Amino acid sequence: MSSLPDRDFIHGLPKVELHIHLEGSIPLARIAAEAEALNITPPRPMDSLFVTEDLSAFLETLDWVCGLFREPEQLERLAKDFAQYCHDQGMPYCEVIVNPTHWGNFSLDQLFPALSDAFDEVDHLCDVRLLPSILRSQSSDEALALVEWIAAAQARGQALRIVGLSVDGNEQRSGPTGERFAPAYRRAGELGLGLTSHAGESSGAEGVKDALEWLQVDRIDHGVRAIEDSALVQRLAEAGTTLNVCVSSNCVRLYEGPAAHPFPALMQSGVPVTVNTDDPVVLNTTLCDELAWLVEHYALTAPQLVDLQRTAIQAAFCDDERKAGLVALLDRASA
Repeated sequence: MSSLPDRDFIHGLPKVELHIHLEGSIPLARIAAEAEALNITPPRPMDSLFVTEDLSAFLETLDWVCGLFREPEQLERLAKDFAQYCHDQGMPYCEVIVNPTHWGNFSLDQLFPALSDAFDEVDHLCDVRLLPSILRSQSSDEALALVEWIAAAQARGQALRIVGLSVDGNEQRSGPTGERFAPAYRRAGELGLGLTSHAGESSGAEGVKDALEWLQVDRIDHGVRAIEDSALVQRLAEAGTTLNVCVSSNCVRLYEGPAAHPFPALMQSGVPVTVNTDDPVVLNTTLCDELAWLVEHYALTAPQLVDLQRTAIQAAFCDDERKAGLVALLDRASA
């Protein structure tokens, strides 16, 4: 019997990530440099900046970090940092979630064009696409305004690397939000955008149902607590709805270690799953780390790791031609 895949195999495997937040991916060195340039004292020492008592405090910290960015040139540096990280992880393709509410110093007309232009420049490092995200505490009108802004950009011929729409934020505090954001999601679907939503973390299985029924999502970010409802698991498996799972993140916020996490059960159930980092800098992890963790704790084999990447490619919001290119790249690397 062959040995389990090692770090060299994991790093060399072309990887796709679909659940990663730009706000949680900013290198600490970049945060420190931007704060120093503005003569601003961080709320906590840099090595414990994201050690917060709850999710609300964590989101406030993200607001503080993003508030350090005030000029388009800073966004350009940030985008290049992100693309380099993806390249270093062996990712030819990534979809990054960007929530405009964290970036209070930029209008939509400034934020997404600046990021898109910067990612165009470093496309040779990684093909990074953008997922604008609604904050759960926003109103229906605010959510629809974001989508209409995307529609106007499309009408001007500005694709801006935007391929989908997301919802994130504190599920537990906000409660069900599907009905509130359904108009925005219907409009996004009309524009041809892929649809995803954070659900099934603090909200439980009911949050997944809410996203499926009201938002008609193509995939779910997290979604792990669907395992608590066998009928829901069967529904996800039969529909082929992908769950973009973040194991380390879940083990910090939900589960006490690998034995408690439902990742193996979800895989065995036939629900499509992908492996992601959520907030890699915050969690001090990388995509290669996450895959190595799965090998260590669940003895995933090389073919299983390849299949996880194949699932991620199929769940991506890029066009069929780009998917075919990614599949070919994966096939060559795993032959």
